[in-house]
Amino acid sequence: MLLQMTVLHCYFCTRLGRRLAFFFGFEIVHGTKLIPGIAQPSDPETAFFAIDTRANMEHPMTHPLRSAGYITRNHTQCPTRCSGQRSSRRQVKMQGSFLTMASLLFILILSQPVQARTFHCRGGDVSCLIAAIKQANVQPGLRHEIRLGKGTYALMAVDNQTGGPNGLPSITRKLTIKGVGAGSTVIERDADALDFRLLHVAATGSLTLEGLTLRGGRVEFSGGGIFNLGTVTILRSTLIDNVAFGGFSSIGGGLSNMGGALTLINSNISGNIAVAGDNGNAAGIHSQDGTVSIINSSIVDNVALGADAGAGAGLLSQRDALTIINSTIADNTATGPGGGLALGASTVTLVNSTVARNSACGAGGSVRGGGGLLNAGGAVTIINSTIAGNSTCSGSPLFFGDGGGLLNLPGGSVRLLNTIIALNTAPLGGSDCSGVITSQGHNVIGDPTNCTVELQPFDLTGNPGLGAFTDNGLPGEGHFPLLATSRAIDAGDDNACPPMDQLGQLRVGTCDIGAVEFQGSLVAAVR
Repeated sequence: MLLQMTVLHCYFCTRLGRRLAFFFGFEIVHGTKLIPGIAQPSDPETAFFAIDTRANMEHPMTHPLRSAGYITRNHTQCPTRCSGQRSSRRQVKMQGSFLTMASLLFILILSQPVQARTFHCRGGDVSCLIAAIKQANVQPGLRHEIRLGKGTYALMAVDNQTGGPNGLPSITRKLTIKGVGAGSTVIERDADALDFRLLHVAATGSLTLEGLTLRGGRVEFSGGGIFNLGTVTILRSTLIDNVAFGGFSSIGGGLSNMGGALTLINSNISGNIAVAGDNGNAAGIHSQDGTVSIINSSIVDNVALGADAGAGAGLLSQRDALTIINSTIADNTATGPGGGLALGASTVTLVNSTVARNSACGAGGSVRGGGGLLNAGGAVTIINSTIAGNSTCSGSPLFFGDGGGLLNLPGGSVRLLNTIIALNTAPLGGSDCSGVITSQGHNVIGDPTNCTVELQPFDLTGNPGLGAFTDNGLPGEGHFPLLATSRAIDAGDDNACPPMDQLGQLRVGTCDIGAVEFQGSLVAAVR
């Protein structure tokens, strides 16, 4: 907008104009041309102070300042000697007061936050989804939201090549994409489309996914479903059947988090694949140099395949701050080490969680250990968790599977408290654990033969008395219940037990060892 006002070229006027120009960041322009309809001053020395406002210019009296009485049709001009004209000084003061108030109002308007926008897309309307993301990316302000109706949003083509082919625009600002439920709102790559991942989040981006299923992404090398450099929060959603592939290596079939922040709550990561000619790693989630929080969630049935190795089928974490609470890591398969979890130089806390029935088993290569969990140089703390039913198998004549439940390589540390590690298998010993383990007491270690561990007075060995693995399909609820005869009942350290167990049940009396508190019901035993 262009608002033009005359500032009389005397001491007071010039000084006021310059101060206002400095305040607004505009410049004083000397000349004689004004807004059409405004009387022209006859004094050639007059200076004009210009502010861009193009409103109400049709008629001189419609100008907001003129109609308010601060600019008149006949401009009052300072005579040659301003010092003797009190009326001119009074007018300058009045104009100065008004302009000061106007400038403050202008700043207040600019300082108001831009309102967040909400976009609505009908079920299956891919064009709407793409357009809404693009609009959100160019609009500053609070977190924008896209609400998707029930239906399948089938992506047919590559939208951009940011970090590889992507089916949707890269997320560069704060955005929530919300469906009506993971079983009802689906974003997928069409089965006949070329290969591309579903979503890319830039370092400046912050994406929340809620009530959605993302499936069928397929990309070479990294992040079949999602590739994140910024912040990703996944709520009540499912990431399923996504693939990362490569001739030599691949990582992150479901999701790859590179230096970003990832939070997973009440969600499922399942059926994802990382496959490569040599190393196919982290079929479910790959994260490096970031922060990861997994709460009330499941990472299950993911497969890491490689002719030489495929590590961390469920999750591969490298130099992360990783927290897993009330979650299930189960039925993941790796052709390399770390069937459930492969941890490299990360700081890890595992609480109230179950690591079950994962496998590290392949035909060739080097290390085949850590069916449930492999720690290579990280600092791992495990509290009130259950690691059971995991396995390794022989890799080649030179290498064998070790640490069916847990393998801690030199340079790493593992601390156990109120935890069950039992009923795991390995072909040549170390069925439950291998490497140096630090017990902080109140654990059940089924077979500590290959562990370098100093058992504490309240530690137990042998069969922990677990029921059959149970999973109702809800995120984070796959678990081994305790039998009524279990020695883990009332054997925990109350000072360290969380108030509730993995399933959200209160821990009553003296807490039990393991992820799930015994509730008194009869269950079948693990055979």
